[in-house]
Amino acid sequence: MNNSPKRAFITGVNGFAAIHLCQHLKESGFTVFGMDIQEKPVLDYINYRKLSLPGNYELDDFLKSTNPLHIYHLAAVSYIPDADLSPYNAIEINLMGTVSVLEAALRTCPESQILVVGSSKEYGEADSATKKITENTNLNPQSFYGITKFTSELIAKQYGRQFGLDVRFTRSFNHTGPGQSPKFVCSDWAKQVADIDRGLTAPRVEVGDLEHSIDFCDVRDVVKAYHLILKHGKRGDVYNVCSGRTVPLTEILDYLIRKSGKKIEIIKSDFRIRPGKRKLGIAGDNEKLVSQTGWNPQIGIDKTLDDLYECWFNR
Repeated sequence: MNNSPKRAFITGVNGFAAIHLCQHLKESGFTVFGMDIQEKPVLDYINYRKLSLPGNYELDDFLKSTNPLHIYHLAAVSYIPDADLSPYNAIEINLMGTVSVLEAALRTCPESQILVVGSSKEYGEADSATKKITENTNLNPQSFYGITKFTSELIAKQYGRQFGLDVRFTRSFNHTGPGQSPKFVCSDWAKQVADIDRGLTAPRVEVGDLEHSIDFCDVRDVVKAYHLILKHGKRGDVYNVCSGRTVPLTEILDYLIRKSGKKIEIIKSDFRIRPGKRKLGIAGDNEKLVSQTGWNPQIGIDKTLDDLYECWFNR
């Protein structure tokens, strides 16, 4: 049975990146179907069902009726401290949730192209701060989140080899943008500055460890990469989704504070410091993604931070 053209199915459709993906797919002429654990979709044009992962035969019914050309598997426990706090929950949702999506696709729409979204945390600690991480860099995850993404990729590759599913993969580096949870650093700081400017809080920004440089992409560029991987990428292949350069956290903080007309005090907060040693200044290599799909990030970090601030200021 041929897949329905211009139909896309998204797991975790109410999530941060998924909402931007929905908007991009709609602009590209797709009808969007999706599932998540909330009662209603965030976007009213989504053909939605409340379902949880690991899935059951309700997921089969939904996929069978949808028969999508593309499946984007985004549902996950995506905040590292949450995964480390409850490894069982992370394994159940991130790993067994992936298995349930693959099983349902195999039973109902085996011709669909499937994107399994992974993470740069699969690489763990890189060997060198002077070399970019390529898709051939050794994988050595050092958090339960990274482990669940690594094992999900291994299992999904086997579904491709053994059952012939067309599965493709990302190892997505950090991405941010409007709508992101304040659990994450850029959104956290943007919200704090916006709250100060609205007169909601005292002029103090609490920060964690500033001794890091991070490879950030704008989420709106990231979701375009996801779409292009299913359009032009190769089945079974893995793609780094990244900017290819790092930005010091101090620069991000300085930029956001300069947006305010108030004198703001910076306060170090132990609550915002994650335990464990991490390498500094590690960038991803996006050459494979660029050469095979034509993707190129368009939104610079200043525009991303401007939009994050405006999102929080206007909320």
